Amino acid sequence: MDKLKLLADAQPDVERRTFAVKELRAATKDEKPVLEGFSSVFGAYSEDLGGFVEIIEPGFFDEVLGNDVRSLMNHDPNYVLGRTKSGTLEIEQREEGLFQRTYPPIVDPEAAQWAKDLMVSIRRGDVDQQSFGFIVKSTYRGDVEDGDEWYVMGDKIIRRLKKGGCKELLDVSVVTFPAYPQTNVSANTRSRFTEFKQSIEQRQEPTLDDLAVERQEPLDILRRRLDLASK
Repeated sequence: MDKLKLLADAQPDVERRTFAVKELRAATKDEKPVLEGFSSVFGAYSEDLGGFVEIIEPGFFDEVLGNDVRSLMNHDPNYVLGRTKSGTLEIEQREEGLFQRTYPPIVDPEAAQWAKDLMVSIRRGDVDQQSFGFIVKSTYRGDVEDGDEWYVMGDKIIRRLKKGGCKELLDVSVVTFPAYPQTNVSANTRSRFTEFKQSIEQRQEPTLDDLAVERQEPLDILRRRLDLASK
């Protein structure tokens, strides 16, 4: 069963983000096969996540680079490509984003065929997306500060994932069929978005239509009364 689905059932904070990155490639290093590329990109706006867009600030992963992280296929714990604890996964923050280098288990003659097939698919360009599973700091969950910030720019609601705002990096994954963006947003993030959106709506000046509904008067009669009052 999907590791992140299990975690999401118990922790409503777990989220995923997927990026199509040209840098995902299968190569060799020191005569060893490697899979490397960016699992996340800094400073770029995401696609619509269900009413808001997101931008990841450089340094978002500052406090989790020492975590024991797995490299998986499709976030499935049954298909492990590498692990930081064993030295078969290397993770670092670069100027562009979170970079990962995985040494997949294909050197051993008894290595699983699925890993070999994955490397071939990446070389062919059939698979070119990466994803990461993570949890953002939240005062709702007892953290000292929130790892994100919400604001409005133009007609868009923006969620900024702040420097040092990642509480836990669960895994990096090569993905063949990314889920819909809205399904990758945690329940807690969805609640925070709803609260922020409501606070914006409450701050806005009411329109004539709003006043008409509030006073239970036809719009034309209300407009006439306001015109007379202004003379």
